[in-house]
Amino acid sequence: SIKISLKNNKKFIKMILLLLLIGFFIGFLLSKKLETEIVLEEIKSIEGYLNTNRINFLSNHILTLIILSISSIFIIGLIFFPISIIYEGICLYFNTYIFSQAFNFKGLLYSIIYNTLTKGIYLLLLLIIFKKIIILIKRVLTKNNQNEKKTLIFKSLKQISIYVFLII
Repeated sequence: SIKISLKNNKKFIKMILLLLLIGFFIGFLLSKKLETEIVLEEIKSIEGYLNTNRINFLSNHILTLIILSISSIFIIGLIFFPISIIYEGICLYFNTYIFSQAFNFKGLLYSIIYNTLTKGIYLLLLLIIFKKIIILIKRVLTKNNQNEKKTLIFKSLKQISIYVFLII
């Protein structure tokens, strides 16, 4: 099933990987252009920060999903999904770069775990939602029967809400 799904979505996966690579490249350029000494000093004191504060991206992720989902109703919003993927690629590269610069190999391992738990799962579910919205728009535009459109929209919204719940 996974093999068939990957085979059917080759173009989509290639597009997503290209967008992530663009984000990594922009993150690389940012890491070379910005003064990272200040950020590195702040990162080195992360242990004290983590002991007193909780890392929670829930409100950020929900706000992003709401904006992306509502704007995708107006076809122009589909442009925001790729921009969001590029932004996540920039964040992934920059986080990995900063942590590996601050803590060497231990920082690299920490950043891989940190990015997987905070950004990786979110990005994966965001891609699934993006794919579902693209399929929904294609099907709604090709269907002529109003009842079929309503049923399709309701079914797709239920699926998308499940993925949003998983992100939460």
